[in-house]
Amino acid sequence: MTFYVLKNTRTSLVSLNEENLEIVINKIKENLDESLLTGYWLKKNQDNNPMAGYCYYASAVLKKVFPELEIWRGQDDLGEYHWFNKWGEKVIDITEDQYYSKGRVPPYNNAEKKKQLGGRHGKKANRLLEKINR
Repeated sequence: MTFYVLKNTRTSLVSLNEENLEIVINKIKENLDESLLTGYWLKKNQDNNPMAGYCYYASAVLKKVFPELEIWRGQDDLGEYHWFNKWGEKVIDITEDQYYSKGRVPPYNNAEKKKQLGGRHGKKANRLLEKINR
């Protein structure tokens, strides 16, 4: 199923609703792989925390598929930035398990709305988007 046209039109092909959101989130989770991570996050993931380091890419792709969503970033108790989405007041955090699995809380309370990143982060997000479109 194709969710988003990356080239030319940059248009979402699915409407935002709970069912489509769940489908896309599952596709994103299935396609997260170590090629997205820097050495820093690869090492952190060895600490039995497989969602660490993917938050930006997961949130960016979800925003591309559903442009109505907002992308937010907060700083956690260890000084790391964490990215997630919002749909109105509802928090949508694909990688929240990196916190809850360690008895921690994601930094929603100090987060700010942000724009998507470009450069290498944008390229990696686009690669992930291409993978979920297969």
